[in-house]
Amino acid sequence: MKKVDWRIIVGIVLLVIGVITLLQSLGIMDLQGSTWAVVMGAIFAAAGAVFIYVFLVDRKQWWALIPGCSLIGLAGVIILPMIPGFPGGLAPVFLLGMIGVSFWIIYLIDHQNWWAIIPGGALLSVAALIGVSQYYAMAGVGVMFLGLAITFGLVALLPSGEAKNRWAWIPALALLVMALFFGFLDTSFGIYVWPVALIIGGAVVLIKALSPKKV
Repeated sequence: MKKVDWRIIVGIVLLVIGVITLLQSLGIMDLQGSTWAVVMGAIFAAAGAVFIYVFLVDRKQWWALIPGCSLIGLAGVIILPMIPGFPGGLAPVFLLGMIGVSFWIIYLIDHQNWWAIIPGGALLSVAALIGVSQYYAMAGVGVMFLGLAITFGLVALLPSGEAKNRWAWIPALALLVMALFFGFLDTSFGIYVWPVALIIGGAVVLIKALSPKKV
């Protein structure tokens, strides 16, 4: 099957958006308020669908997932707040979530692309931060750090063979500590978490230093 030239798709998308924007600026097309938002949202969604189609036609064109999901996410940012009762502050969660999902799909279709776990997990973690922070400010930070800890844990666990990334356990454990700290910060005993953690850490260092050295 003949490959789709991505430059043609990008060119068409830019031309359509440019023409509509120019007509709007010249007053030839008079789209206002929600109508203009719906039109732009539909254009971004359609453009995203085209990129997704490029990937479905040729799975080697995995790069198309990133702009495809990003454009669909952007369409969601425009249209979702127009839905009655939808919390407007959660719209960015959809955008970041869609971009994060694109990287996870890239990894799932080819496990050699283990690097995609990092941006995929990071974007979903930030999306969780925004979502949870709408209701629990400090807990959202804890959730983000937990998501990042899980992300690096998966970087260490999932790849196999030469791609094994044992180094990822270091940031995973450090981020897990931060997750526990911020997660407990909003609780009644949150003020005790950091001092206790320092005491435990200091005790471990002292025990290591005072332990008899092996000959």
